[in-house]
Amino acid sequence: NKEKAVELYQLAADKGHARATFNLGHCYKHGDGVSVNKEKAVELFRTAANMGDEKAKASLRRLGYEVEEGGKKEEEEEEE
Repeated sequence: NKEKAVELYQLAADKGHARATFNLGHCYKHGDGVSVNKEKAVELFRTAANMGDEKAKASLRRLGYEVEEGGKKEEEEEEE
């Protein structure tokens, strides 16, 4: 069930698992097992992206957010 999945994703995310953090963000974005909370979803996507999760980075880009690569924002790299 979706509520149990959210619970397990949260446990794994709390232990630093990037893909679980992304999956939890996906649940918040779509309201799977939790109420829709786009701000929480973006926060979780950012956390997962900072841990290197490529799906999280792609999700942030699709939502129009900047994504850091190698410790720099993409815009900063273009200016250099």
